[in-house]
Amino acid sequence: MLLEEILFPLVAVVILGLAKGGFGGVGAPVALPVMATGIPVETAIGVLLPVLLTMDIVNVVNHRKNADYPTIALALPGAFIGVGLGALMIHILPGKLIGGGIGIIAILFAVHALWSKPLGARGLPRWMALPFGAASGFTSSIAHAGGPPIHIFLLSRGYEQLRFAATSNMFMASVNVLKVWPFFAVGALSAETLRFAIWLVPVAGIAAGLGFVVARRLPKAVFKYTVNGLMILAGIKLILNALS
Repeated sequence: MLLEEILFPLVAVVILGLAKGGFGGVGAPVALPVMATGIPVETAIGVLLPVLLTMDIVNVVNHRKNADYPTIALALPGAFIGVGLGALMIHILPGKLIGGGIGIIAILFAVHALWSKPLGARGLPRWMALPFGAASGFTSSIAHAGGPPIHIFLLSRGYEQLRFAATSNMFMASVNVLKVWPFFAVGALSAETLRFAIWLVPVAGIAAGLGFVVARRLPKAVFKYTVNGLMILAGIKLILNALS
């Protein structure tokens, strides 16, 4: 393997682990754009799914008792549709075009994370879980960035912090499970991507554990600005690659 084929996936998974383990998922969408600067985007999409599923096991154990399951149940049919559409896009679109789309999504999410204000409890009706779930499923399938759409809805519900984190983590764990079969069907998951993912899974676990320690010492704002700045740079590179 070339250095960049090891370095960028390693950096991506470490950031993902830190984000999931200690910063409530802030910065998690940076993983795919960073990884895709070192390996083909089609490979990166497949490699990250087993890593995410491994982390989800820990999240499910930690959060299963505090989630709002009725809301999750309403959001999942939309997520199912969104995942299917996203997998179809992966199948029919050229890799460069997918990479450019991921770059645009990455920049939009980073800008939103850096400059938007919290929505607060605006009381979106519960049925809106369906379209937000669909958006989350689609962006999760295309870019493993399903958090921001569902977070917008969950923030509007006015949950306290633990219930918000639990509902978000349990929903995203469910979405990642939904992605397994479509990813196999379109070839995003294969023997090659699974072999690549094997050595990254323990790295993600260690990084997630470090996240709990780092979060106590590193201000969340520092982590937020660092990873979102990195996401903007990675997004720009993916867009330039698509245009070249």
